[in-house]
Amino acid sequence: MKKILFILAFFILTCLLGLIFFVKRENLDENYKKLSLLDGYTRSLGQLNTIWENGEVEGDGECKSIADVDNLYYQCNPKYISCLIEKNILQKEIGLELSGKYQFVQGQFSRSYTFNASGLEISLIDSCHEVYLPQRFYPFLVNNREHTYEWDNHAKNIFVDKFLVRMSEFRDYLKSAKKSTPTHLEKLREQDIVYNLSPDEMKNYCVYQGKEVLSAMVFDAASIYPEDISDDHSKLFRAPYYPWSRKNSSSELFKIQKSKNYEISQDLKTKLCPKVYSRDCLTEKYVHYNRENVSWMGVYEVMGGFFEYTPNKIFPGENINLSSIYFPWESPKNRTGMRGYWDGEDFGANNFTWKGDESLENKEDFKIAFRCMRIR
Repeated sequence: MKKILFILAFFILTCLLGLIFFVKRENLDENYKKLSLLDGYTRSLGQLNTIWENGEVEGDGECKSIADVDNLYYQCNPKYISCLIEKNILQKEIGLELSGKYQFVQGQFSRSYTFNASGLEISLIDSCHEVYLPQRFYPFLVNNREHTYEWDNHAKNIFVDKFLVRMSEFRDYLKSAKKSTPTHLEKLREQDIVYNLSPDEMKNYCVYQGKEVLSAMVFDAASIYPEDISDDHSKLFRAPYYPWSRKNSSSELFKIQKSKNYEISQDLKTKLCPKVYSRDCLTEKYVHYNRENVSWMGVYEVMGGFFEYTPNKIFPGENINLSSIYFPWESPKNRTGMRGYWDGEDFGANNFTWKGDESLENKEDFKIAFRCMRIR
């Protein structure tokens, strides 16, 4: 009898252990499937983020049909991602099905775009359009570069918008803030520069993103090549004329401004217009987001093009950068630190003043652009 009970107990115990093992094996298999799925999503999202930030993927030619933009335009660009989805390019590359529709979301310090993937919301943060201003001593130029003041940002974290404000992000802002598009901007394309807003309208746009309009002082810091870039406590403020080099004489623009009778050939326009789109370049195609027009620290569109409004609390009479399409290369206005004054009321000749007697061919309103900065 005892032997029978022992065999029965052993049999029951074996069955229980087998059941436990079977249940655990089923759980392990289920968990493995979940982990494999999660791993697949992680890889796909990593690939998606790389494409988002780089703005390129093999076979994306159909989504890069705009003739007057640099490839920088496609970085962190939701319309580019949407096109890749619609052309079935992205799905083949990352193995994840997404909807081409997206939603703009403005956070406290950044903007993002939400896409849908099989019921999941994927948020792509715009990490491409700001650059950090290194902590060091900087020069601040006043009165046509006649005086130099020093300041430092060792106790501040300052982020500067790489590009002038464009219609793509401005329309996102207007829609989110439930505002209408100014009449003079209605026909502009996504890549076009926003121009001729009032100072308050510029301020409101930047404040909406937790920012403020880029100041004249920070613009100088971002655009003037440091004399000793390796020493963040250096107070050598020679302040080179051009944002891409410490040595003035190495620039073709310096030779033009020095000689005054420099021959402006087509070859020279092809070479120099991408860096400084001046009055000499009006017959040349303007390329938006041009990577050649860049400062020492990665801020773009710092020379030529439209005037740029840069509020100046210390010297209010110097609040626009003069390097622009309104002056030829030979003009010293096409140098760093050269500023004039805009009264903020309108955009005609009577609303602007600057030193010098350069003759201007502009018979219509001047155009003023802007960008933002973030201080923490």
